[in-house]
Amino acid sequence: MIRDHLNEVEGKTHRYLEVADENELQRRVKFALSSGDIFDLSNEESILQTFTEQIYHIGELIALLWQENIEPPRMQWFWNNPRTRG
Repeated sequence: MIRDHLNEVEGKTHRYLEVADENELQRRVKFALSSGDIFDLSNEESILQTFTEQIYHIGELIALLWQENIEPPRMQWFWNNPRTRG
């Protein structure tokens, strides 16, 4: 179930990025946080924010694993590059 959702999200992301041109990346979007703060970002900035947020949360998960003396999985790109996995 989780992998199915992951594959669906990745598929949508790949399809979007394949057709997103400069105009689409510069298109402005507004969104509100639960705090009520409203932000106005370009799609390009939103993608960067999403990437940054994911890295932040992965770091949190790794810290939790370390606190339990659990070695986290290999997260480096060279271990997880889908082009080189057999």
